[in-house]
Amino acid sequence: MYLSQHTQPAQDVKVRRVRGALRVLAALGVVVAVVVIALLLQVAPPGEAPDVGEAYQYARSHVTLHGKIAALSHYDVLKTTAPLTCSDGVQNFTCLLSKTDITPILRELKKIDVTPEASPVARRWVLVLDFNFIDGTWRWRNVTVVSGWELKWNNETVYVFQAPIEKSLGEMVKMQKEVSWRLFVEEVLKGVTGVVLDKIIATTKNATATPWVCHIGGDIACFGGVAEVTGSVWGPCNYTSAVEIIDGPPIDWWVYSNFECVAAGHAGGKTYAVFIREAIAGKPTGDPFKSEAERDLCYCAKKRIVPCIFTKTLEAYMHVGILVVDVEDGVGYLSIGYWVTPYHLNHSRFIFGGDGVYLNIEGFETLRYMGGLKAAVGAKREIMGPLLEGCAYHVKVKLEPEKLTISQPLYNATTRAVRVG
Repeated sequence: MYLSQHTQPAQDVKVRRVRGALRVLAALGVVVAVVVIALLLQVAPPGEAPDVGEAYQYARSHVTLHGKIAALSHYDVLKTTAPLTCSDGVQNFTCLLSKTDITPILRELKKIDVTPEASPVARRWVLVLDFNFIDGTWRWRNVTVVSGWELKWNNETVYVFQAPIEKSLGEMVKMQKEVSWRLFVEEVLKGVTGVVLDKIIATTKNATATPWVCHIGGDIACFGGVAEVTGSVWGPCNYTSAVEIIDGPPIDWWVYSNFECVAAGHAGGKTYAVFIREAIAGKPTGDPFKSEAERDLCYCAKKRIVPCIFTKTLEAYMHVGILVVDVEDGVGYLSIGYWVTPYHLNHSRFIFGGDGVYLNIEGFETLRYMGGLKAAVGAKREIMGPLLEGCAYHVKVKLEPEKLTISQPLYNATTRAVRVG
């Protein structure tokens, strides 16, 4: 990439203004680290003009209507914010705030062969979920609405509200590139910058991630590492009702899957049933955890992503949740199988030993997916944190024992295994 050694006078003035604003924020003691929403992995000189053709190509690559609008806004073709979590006081929905009315939005969408059905919405205000960087909490902010529209396209509904926002997403990206140029190339600034709605946020030099956003929470039980185990392999099971996890970790389960009973039997005087279900994960974290605000996940990923809120739609990975239920007590142990598919978790993989249920890991060391990633099973305490192998989330489970049918023990086995319940 060509790096110019000369900066135009007008750009110097802009950078000095941004730098001054950042000093003011630092002086106020803003000590939070936030997501960088610009393409900082490919920092370009501040004066470099956007490629409009690339904007349309980028918008076409998005699946959702709100993704296409925000993609055009990122390149400053439109004047909207990123998609936001909004509310009318009764229900939540996706909306975008815009500097303009609906006309340029419909015109630019038509250029990528997207023609949503637009109808006016009579609204004077809307609540927008905003992050308070002073006390590290989410809050609802009341925004005045000039005009509003409901857009329907491909079974998706998006609301666009013309509102008095200070800067659009594209304008903030341009502004942030100027700051990033100083931070990553000239190394003038010593903080980290971020964009939230229409603001730039700066941190002090020693800013660290806030633990309450990325911490998964929940009770984790650890059984120990891999050991040689002797027990019985039981046949397949059948369960004819729904399995519900109560107060479990925020797993992003694949909507087209349900918990499937794969094995059930007796171990240590108790009856256990093993269920599996596919969970979906994607960029930025690669973890199958969800959040009410996708911006949290981008923040925890500590990555520079544009736009943060869409990244999970770009590339998806399938992990497997393994739930071992103590049928009589109604408690369970939930672990995540990374880079494992349901195909590899049939009844023959589970050993019912003297004190619980074990997963046979023979062959897992050579089971590799997605560019050579090793299959592993366990739990995490923090998004993008280390996987605690041999650990599981201790959860309550709603299950109807009378609808569970178990088989018979098929054979005894001795193998290298890790306990999962």
